[in-house]
Amino acid sequence: MLQRRALCGGLGFASFSVFWAMLSFHLASIGHGSATAGLFGVIGLVGIAVAPVAGRLATGPRPSRINVGALLLTAASFAVFYLGARSVAAMGAGVVLLDAGVQANQLTNQTVIYGLRPELRSRMNALYMVIYFAGGAAGTLAATAAWTRGGWPLVCATGAACALLGILPIARERLDYASSSG
Repeated sequence: MLQRRALCGGLGFASFSVFWAMLSFHLASIGHGSATAGLFGVIGLVGIAVAPVAGRLATGPRPSRINVGALLLTAASFAVFYLGARSVAAMGAGVVLLDAGVQANQLTNQTVIYGLRPELRSRMNALYMVIYFAGGAAGTLAATAAWTRGGWPLVCATGAACALLGILPIARERLDYASSSG
């Protein structure tokens, strides 16, 4: 369970990193500077409002549904980034979706792993966070390759793919649960 949740979290954070690693390059390509990039960070704070809601829902009977919804929301943000690539307002809307999805995914994963073995919470969190940040680093690397090979469209496809791949460990978890209870 911990490994699957860490992989799910790492892929979600990879998606997040894909966007943020290439945002300034994309904005420069459409005539905006670093001040505009900074504004997106402020807009992203709206995603924090998701935290209490995701935290409550994650303690319910099916937290995997929250993960899937969060990762689909994250993938959808890249559709907004792609379709609204030249619009600062559309990009801002995408940032809200991205941050909300990544926050909900992260909080749900941590809620689940903290409930596994409360006496091992700090060790499990350490492992989870190592994999989570490794995912972020891999996302940055993937974003660089995507930007070099295909520009913003490939960056958007890469970010969406990372989010969608994050669903696979959750799907496996649900299959394992179904086979053990059936």
